[in-house]
Amino acid sequence: MKHVDEWYDKYEMRQIIDGSINKVKRRVYLATDDPGIWNETLNYKEYEFIGQRKFTERESDEKTRDTPYGLVQIANEINILSMCDFIVCTLSSEVGTLAYEYMQTLNLNAADRVLSLDAEYGVAGFPVDLHRVVYSHNVEGELSLEPGMLVTGYQQWNGYFNGSYHGKLLSGGNWKLYPSYSVEALPPRFILDKNGQLDLKI
Repeated sequence: MKHVDEWYDKYEMRQIIDGSINKVKRRVYLATDDPGIWNETLNYKEYEFIGQRKFTERESDEKTRDTPYGLVQIANEINILSMCDFIVCTLSSEVGTLAYEYMQTLNLNAADRVLSLDAEYGVAGFPVDLHRVVYSHNVEGELSLEPGMLVTGYQQWNGYFNGSYHGKLLSGGNWKLYPSYSVEALPPRFILDKNGQLDLKI
């Protein structure tokens, strides 16, 4: 809701600049499979929440979710989300990703119409990326990083705010998780050979 507040604040400023005197009604289309989220909306009196409560209840139960009708309903939900002015979602979710991709067909460029609470937009998994470490990272069970190190990895969602990668140091070692915020991407300079080993391009 913090991001929704910010979007509406900016929208209202643009309305004032354009000379509008009409009060903006803050509406949110809520798409969720957790019925408890609807109770949380009561904390936001200044907003009107729109959505399909009955669908939320059906989606929370596997018996009613995994049905032909459930499929039609989720497709409808994605369609509605794609027509919103702004989406706050998780792009690790297929629903969020599909809504964003469909939104791209309705706008010249929808890149500024979505905000992901977790992973960046993109395919999780290969291709492998080359990264330079910017910030130290030392968490037990994860890849230990120090600035300047080179790491190769592929995107994998595991709960980090901006997603994470599964990779290893270019100098060798085991494949482990590391957070995307600790590294910067470098231009592709290598490929995987037929044995799945790194083959650096000079």
